[in-house]
Amino acid sequence: MPKFLKVTVHVDGTRYDPGRPVPDEVAEKITNPDVWAEGDSSDQPESESPGGQHTPIPNPGPDSGAGSGPGAVDPNRPKGNASREDWAKYAAGLEPPVAVTGGMSRDEIAAAVDAQQAAQRAGQASG
Repeated sequence: MPKFLKVTVHVDGTRYDPGRPVPDEVAEKITNPDVWAEGDSSDQPESESPGGQHTPIPNPGPDSGAGSGPGAVDPNRPKGNASREDWAKYAAGLEPPVAVTGGMSRDEIAAAVDAQQAAQRAGQASG
């Protein structure tokens, strides 16, 4: 029986929307149990993805901020459904390190990283 998502998930550069069957080889890579819908496809909402296809995420262009320089995306940054531990390790490896406490969730660590990096970009832009 095919598996269906209840939320949009990105795996290996492709967006998988609710209401579309997820290939088994992709489903094996999705580790968060909270993203899966229950029941069969008749219970699932229709996806906005055209033609029933999953949507590849386009590679960023040279002016997108990806690459090097201010606004560049760090290739070591945790991706997708990365664990709390992955985010904590990444935060500790930044310069300066982001302080992580035992009570912080994965989302709180990611938000702290984002806040620090935004502050650093703002400082670079003004200085």
